[in-house]
Amino acid sequence: MEIKEVQDKIRDLINWVEVWNLEEIEGGVKKIEDDVVEQLKQKLADLSQAVGSVE
Repeated sequence: MEIKEVQDKIRDLINWVEVWNLEEIEGGVKKIEDDVVEQLKQKLADLSQAVGSVE
């Protein structure tokens, strides 16, 4: 697997987390908080950049 493919998979995961955050409301209460989602997305973005710097 090439680095670009790994980065694409990480970006897909970031998008999945965002969609899940918007859709997963149970009984009027979100299952995960927005700040947790933002932290997770940032960590995944950082991971994607780290993978991109490996050559």
